Amino acid sequence: MKKQKKVQTQRFIGSTKITGREEWQNTETGEVIESVTTLQQVQDINFTKVWITHLLYGLEVVGGSKMKVVNYILDNLNYTENILIATYPEIASDTGVSERTVGETIRLLREANFLKTRPGIIMLNPDVLAKGSPGKRQALLIKFETFSNNPNNQDKQGDANDK
Repeated sequence: MKKQKKVQTQRFIGSTKITGREEWQNTETGEVIESVTTLQQVQDINFTKVWITHLLYGLEVVGGSKMKVVNYILDNLNYTENILIATYPEIASDTGVSERTVGETIRLLREANFLKTRPGIIMLNPDVLAKGSPGKRQALLIKFETFSNNPNNQDKQGDANDK
């Protein structure tokens, strides 16, 4: 088929852009077919994205029973807000590791900027893992930057378990 292009104005319908009309002619039969051409924007919406280099860096600091704590955090994370609401004793009980191991693991992950904590709340860094659109990730990054990781603001249980 021989392509003869007659492009009209461009406009968007939702995330699809109509780029114009085209005429295709079958060189054997002479038949002309008119078509509308479109350009669809591909967006990354509602996916869980893992920035593997950040994740691997964070995981380098933990191993053995500490991996149980990391797995618990990832399995129980609220992906809407990238947070986990849980105390060290709850995590220890659910994972079968000591509170000291939970505290040390979380301390190591805080130092690696893998997460930040507040009393009873853990927020995972959206640079490590985020679910949703790029705009949502940006909003989570802003929230993460303002989320307290200051030792003066740390939960008392975290300080006690870090020792």
